[in-house]
Amino acid sequence: MAGPVAGSLAAWATLWAGHALELPLLKALGHTAVLINLFNLVPVPPLDGGRIVTAFTRTYWAIGYAVGIVALLATQSPLLLIVLVVGLFSLVQRWRNPYAALALALAATLAQ
Repeated sequence: MAGPVAGSLAAWATLWAGHALELPLLKALGHTAVLINLFNLVPVPPLDGGRIVTAFTRTYWAIGYAVGIVALLATQSPLLLIVLVVGLFSLVQRWRNPYAALALALAATLAQ
């Protein structure tokens, strides 16, 4: 989780600096970095989000998905819609077979 957290902090700092200094280039870089970090957190295995979600129980997955739906209704963000659609597939897979995600995580660890 350190990579996404550090990347998000840097992206938000760049975006803030762009607004504070009124520099369009920094604003654009900040927005781009925020979007890349959000995409990286999509809960599918090759991305960081796919690795992070394996640490959560099925109950927290369901709660997080409900919060995501509320956020989607409030923001109407197309990127959040994509995350929720992809996340729904992962949620269903984990709900049906919670040990498959654990086995995949173990296999990925051993392969490295």
